[in-house]
Amino acid sequence: MLRLNRNTLRFQLERLLVRGALPRLLAIACAIGLLALVAGTAALALDGERFHGLGESVWWAFLRITDTGYLGDDHGVGLRLVSAGLTLLGVVLFMGSLVAIMVQWLDATVRRLELGLSPVPVSRHVLLLGWTNRTPIIVREMLLSGGRMRRFLELHHVHRLTLVILAQEPGAQLRAELRAALGPLWREKQIIFRNGSALRGDDLERVGFDRASAIVAPGTDFAAPGPGRMVPADTDPADTDLADAATLKVLLSLNRHVREHGDRPPYLSTEITDVRRAAVIRGAYCGPVEVVASDAILCLLLAQNVRHAGLSLVYRELLTSDGESTIYVRACPELAGLRLADLDAAFDHAVVLGLLAARTGETVEQGGHADQRDHENWGDGTGAPRRYRPVFDPASDVRLGVRDKVVFVAARWQHTHPDRVPAALPQQALGTTPQTSQPAEVAQVPQTSQVPQTSQVPQTSQVPQAAPAAVAPSRVLLMGWNDRIPLLLEEFERVADERFEVDVLSTFAAAGREARVARYGQPLHRVAVRHLEGDYAVPGELAALDLGGYACVVVMGCDWLPGKEEADARSILGHRVLRACLAGHAARGAARPRVILELLDPESEPLLRLEPGEELYVSPSILGYIQAHVALRPELNTVLHELFCAGRPDAVFRTAREYGLDGRAVDFAEIRAAARALGDTALGVRPLSGPDAHQDGANGLCVNPPRDQRWTLGPEDEILVLSARD
Repeated sequence: MLRLNRNTLRFQLERLLVRGALPRLLAIACAIGLLALVAGTAALALDGERFHGLGESVWWAFLRITDTGYLGDDHGVGLRLVSAGLTLLGVVLFMGSLVAIMVQWLDATVRRLELGLSPVPVSRHVLLLGWTNRTPIIVREMLLSGGRMRRFLELHHVHRLTLVILAQEPGAQLRAELRAALGPLWREKQIIFRNGSALRGDDLERVGFDRASAIVAPGTDFAAPGPGRMVPADTDPADTDLADAATLKVLLSLNRHVREHGDRPPYLSTEITDVRRAAVIRGAYCGPVEVVASDAILCLLLAQNVRHAGLSLVYRELLTSDGESTIYVRACPELAGLRLADLDAAFDHAVVLGLLAARTGETVEQGGHADQRDHENWGDGTGAPRRYRPVFDPASDVRLGVRDKVVFVAARWQHTHPDRVPAALPQQALGTTPQTSQPAEVAQVPQTSQVPQTSQVPQTSQVPQAAPAAVAPSRVLLMGWNDRIPLLLEEFERVADERFEVDVLSTFAAAGREARVARYGQPLHRVAVRHLEGDYAVPGELAALDLGGYACVVVMGCDWLPGKEEADARSILGHRVLRACLAGHAARGAARPRVILELLDPESEPLLRLEPGEELYVSPSILGYIQAHVALRPELNTVLHELFCAGRPDAVFRTAREYGLDGRAVDFAEIRAAARALGDTALGVRPLSGPDAHQDGANGLCVNPPRDQRWTLGPEDEILVLSARD
């Protein structure tokens, strides 16, 4: 019975102490009171003449417990022993316990606050649902977007960007990681972390999802393992992928809470891995949604880089914050009636890439975002309805309509305002334009009644449907396997006027890879695929291949490894082995193929120093840029897909000799005129020799250079153009 009572008392004491700081303080106070009562009674019995009652003796005991300074005032051996015992117990019980309880309380309070469990009292913010290896890139791009962000804030009537990140990881850890990634861009008041899941309504309400101006729902890390990833074993890959399933659940959760509260759904930009699921994902949300098909856009860019050397430099310049030029889209109603080829003359600091032609009878964009009641997205290459038709053919006779938008490459948004209206504008093409603000230096356009309401966009494609039989196939070696390879092969298949022979070298069983490719999509007719079994990290197995017979070798990122660091470590090892093997082939006089290395972690980039003929393709950096800017300007999804798609026109490098520009000093206006004469649009210059080489950005590439800059170009110096020619 005594043991049972002791256990019961211990259990009740445990339940009391784990409740928090206040119950613990009450327990200590009770212990101190009981000790003071017992000691006061003993002191009264030992020296009854000193005390006038039990109350005074108890107070005497309490003072000894809480303050050691009273120890020298006592007389008599018994009273001094009681006083000394009280003082020692007071140091342990009062001071020690009180400090420990307060420290624990403060520590628990700080940890609770770091978790981010309190609601955020903000509105019209940008909400990021989840944390991936692209989140720091997305935040960085938004903070660096400058004019695009200012227009986004003006649209939503706020003065400063506020980013709220909802993640299940501890906020302090993510805060430190993001702060290190942003460096001087870090703003404590602009970035708020909250702990929780997008699948729980309480967590969504805590971050004010219904008050957000835009929601970004990124996917998972590239190197995250899952049922949809192949594993290093001789087994067939699984048919499911948890990444898109998780994205679908997030959208369904948002949709349910929007309908329950009857709120106006915010604009949502989300990411999927498999482009075939785009329609399903899009239909899961009741508001305006833009779907970025990550695997599709990355494979599209990589396929173009395999076809055209040097495009990784263009991606770095246009699609990351490292470049000094970026892509802008804006309406120019004052230029209505001009042909696409005539628009260049209106801008001194920007290059016109093309235009987005508004479809007749559809809702007009309002202030940079789609009307919230119109749930059609802008088009992302996934078969979604498009409200704008992209036109990038430099030789097109399409004329700009008042509802159309012009696509530019410029350093700043201000440079996309017309500097003038070209005098060659046909009078019969002019008409009444909406009253819009325009720079003072822009000439006034005569007013007539014949304004084209939409561009005259050709309705048929000019892309040939079959490759000429005389075209020799381009041989490509893919080192390693990841789940984007079937889609990459499909991008090669879409190139109508070329044929490819692709060898895939991997340790995975060839039968499993063949089944994966066969199950993915349509049969391949222009692409001949061979699946080779071997480890590219073993020099002997890689050297056994005829590396000199390939036009391009691509080291694919390993998305089946447990983390991005391990994936890049293997890719860099394979790149080093490949470089050593190619050096041996070059010593024997064999041709050297181009090399493209894909990385899955931006932090791995500083570890590399590329040699001539090598290019770097950092997938998270490119995708992070796209996600950040599509959240601000949805139509950029269409622009980027069409600009780099496998068709005409293509972004390519052509030599100065082709335009007759070699051997003399020229400025960019002359370069643009020479390119336009052949139906191309000049975007930049890349000197490869002479005093101008490697002075203007990455590897000498200068996109949208100053108009007063001059070059003395050699025959092999390159011009970056948008070309529809073979």
